Amino acid sequence: KKIIFDSADTFIYANTDNPEDLEIAADEDIFLNPDDDVIIQTNDSTYAYFDGGNKRLVLNGSLSISQSSAGGIGTIFEAPTTAVHTARFDSDRFRFWAGGSEVLTILSASTNVGINTSAPDYELDVAGDIGVNGDIIHNGDTDTKISFGTDEITFTAGNEALLTLTEASQDKVTIGDGGDVDFQVKSSGDDNIIRVIGSTDKVGIGTSAPTTKLQVTGDISASGNIYGTNITASG
Repeated sequence: KKIIFDSADTFIYANTDNPEDLEIAADEDIFLNPDDDVIIQTNDSTYAYFDGGNKRLVLNGSLSISQSSAGGIGTIFEAPTTAVHTARFDSDRFRFWAGGSEVLTILSASTNVGINTSAPDYELDVAGDIGVNGDIIHNGDTDTKISFGTDEITFTAGNEALLTLTEASQDKVTIGDGGDVDFQVKSSGDDNIIRVIGSTDKVGIGTSAPTTKLQVTGDISASGNIYGTNITASG
């Protein structure tokens, strides 16, 4: 065990097998090169140590960092790679960079989260495509969701499949799933341009309460023939 001073640096040796456990260089850099762990403790309580065998830093407590620099960036953690990977903190936002691009942003004031955008306008703002392997489910309302199958999308509300879009040899748009589902088409001047009553299997045009299989409230115009087994006219 010894301390050596040369013309530029200072060295501390703990044993001859592993020289230069501590080096204080001329440029004031400090280098630790221990065989085992580096331990920081007070009153026999370990707060942090460097695990030399696994090459990792272990903290028994919180990490607080305060730093300021130019460009509005407060604190930077940067990986030593050719593609810049950093985590940056300042008073406005928390940012992750990868490959030289900002890929994740959390704004301090609004807590909005942005993916591939540095200025998210919503609680989650994604500038790009989103891939989903399961359903998109309404929080607290698990039977209201958007489900994806092979070439098929189903919109469900209250456990009722209200709309299904299917791409197959014959593409198809299905309204309802065989339950008591009404179908309503509104316009600027009529709330019942088309109205299908699920409980009675009746269709109304211009009426919300058709009493026959097809009931039209208003004029009917046809350029061709009208066929029927029994035709009854009144008025």
